[in-house]
Amino acid sequence: MNKNIERFNTEKPEVYEPSFDHEAEKEKRKQIRKMLVQMLTESLKPAGFKKQGYSLWTRKSGDQWQMVYLWRNPYTAHEYDIEVGICPEQELKKGEKPDITSCSKQYDIGRMARDARRADSPEEIDEQKEKALVRGIRDTLHFEIPDAHTKYPDEYYYFPSISLEEAQNRVDTMKELVEKHIPAWFDKHGNIKD
Repeated sequence: MNKNIERFNTEKPEVYEPSFDHEAEKEKRKQIRKMLVQMLTESLKPAGFKKQGYSLWTRKSGDQWQMVYLWRNPYTAHEYDIEVGICPEQELKKGEKPDITSCSKQYDIGRMARDARRADSPEEIDEQKEKALVRGIRDTLHFEIPDAHTKYPDEYYYFPSISLEEAQNRVDTMKELVEKHIPAWFDKHGNIKD
């Protein structure tokens, strides 16, 4: 018998032992998501938004629904984005609940911050700084530890998250951005009549 085949048949495959607790990581992710949801609920309530379901906040303004959506990236393990949208009521089928995918006008928090900075200083537009701003906001909503995919190459979905303290700091940063940019975006693009 070929020695390679013999070795293959007799050797036990190496079993991967994760170096972190997956169950504890699942709980940490729940806590981080809860922080984000609580921040959005508290930040949007003064503007008249109400939480609808798992990740959506809505308010009715005239003949349109205005929405804020906490989107989780399905292609990375622990990354979010905050999106907004305006959905004219006539575009909804009768009895249909508003949904961010129904919105004809959609935007995200990173582009809002970029556009606000451009409006404040139109003569100073530096494309590299603009890209860095948007990337920085996206990084704020990314909760995996740095280089997680390199450090844990055998993982497919669960990678360790940053500490809860660091996550809270990032959520606090997002709170400032949400309160500054989201109401202003709806004021500019919506037909608020209430």
